[in-house]
Amino acid sequence: MKYKSDIFEMIHEDATEMFTIGAISEAEMREFDELCLVPEGNPRTESTHTFGLSPAARQQVQEDQTAHEADKSTTIEHIRA
Repeated sequence: MKYKSDIFEMIHEDATEMFTIGAISEAEMREFDELCLVPEGNPRTESTHTFGLSPAARQQVQEDQTAHEADKSTTIEHIRA
């Protein structure tokens, strides 16, 4: 399974967890699939979202992803509560 970007991978993982606990429907999960996944046969790779970015911008993307991971744990715990 290939994702459009690292951010889309995180979004899809969150959606998958919400689907697993019944917070979203199968139809909504399919929408996340369409939004986040690269269609089969598409040569686009997971890292294309940083193509052409300056080193500072790439660093910001990495920091944002790290912050999202921290927020993700808290969000999932709130959903389960």
